[in-house]
Amino acid sequence: MASSLNHTSILTKRADRVLAPPDTIACTPLLCLLAAVVLLSSIAPAIKYVFQHSDLHPLALAGFRVTIGFVFLFLSAMLRDRRSTKDAVGANAAPLTLLGLLGVASYVVAAWGLLYTSVTHYILIYSLMPAFTAIMSRVLQVEAMTSFKIVGIVVAFIGCVIAIWGDDHARDFGSGLGDGLILLFTFMMAAYLVLSSDIVKRVSPLQANTVMFGGSSLLLSLVMVLFGSMGWGASASEPISPIIVALVVYVGIATAAVFLFRYISQRSLSPTTVGVYHNLVPVFTIFIACVCFDEGLEGSTIVGGVCILAGAELTRRGSSFRIFGGDWQIAKDLFTLSTGYRTS
Repeated sequence: MASSLNHTSILTKRADRVLAPPDTIACTPLLCLLAAVVLLSSIAPAIKYVFQHSDLHPLALAGFRVTIGFVFLFLSAMLRDRRSTKDAVGANAAPLTLLGLLGVASYVVAAWGLLYTSVTHYILIYSLMPAFTAIMSRVLQVEAMTSFKIVGIVVAFIGCVIAIWGDDHARDFGSGLGDGLILLFTFMMAAYLVLSSDIVKRVSPLQANTVMFGGSSLLLSLVMVLFGSMGWGASASEPISPIIVALVVYVGIATAAVFLFRYISQRSLSPTTVGVYHNLVPVFTIFIACVCFDEGLEGSTIVGGVCILAGAELTRRGSSFRIFGGDWQIAKDLFTLSTGYRTS
């Protein structure tokens, strides 16, 4: 009896009333977060490989990506909770669809940008997401702008300029058009994150992303049919190989899986932990680009990348670091108590 009680005491009761060891409960969110980082790091290189070894149109790739992602999310939502999914579709279909057009449909812009620029440039510019999110939050009066956030934004943008303009090898692969499209894609995703911050409080992220992917998939499919009927899309000169088909399917599933894994991890881990792990994405992506596409790693890329990550961390933690304004008085009082000297 004693051994049975001791064994039960080291088990943790989950929401589904199944007992599991606490170590398993603690490791699962970290493994999901790491899986999201690895998948997110591999998506851009996979898309670049598809463009280099096939004539697949960026619009077609984005359409397949969103459609495959929608099927994956829809099946996951149906297996998890059909009633919540139906409620989300019924009550929030219109705003979720509009948000999906801004966020999910922006994958078209990302695909077009990757067609012209390098993977290294893509991930460096995409790493400006926290800076753009902070700017959009201030413009829409969702969050206040602190001094540390301003410093972080400036540092991140300076680092991006250093990394891109000082990287001669990557500049051979990229172009101003591609970099500009990736910058637009990053801005659209930041706007999507800020505008969706209110509705995701009312709708489960799984159901919300299912509706957004579904609406964007329908729109992109209609656009693809329209372009095809008008003869605007260039026909493929060679048949698509099985490896290209497999990569396109992988990109779609990985895109949806990132949402799921990140959602699972955010339920148990702090935003700081998620942010720190998310900083591994550019590191892994640039490593893959160097190995698979021979994109050289210049000193300016390292220096600029470090500045971008440092700026992103300052921006993320800006709300908790306030030594200017009202909190400056607290800092002066603490200094007076600890040293005995009074500041003016």
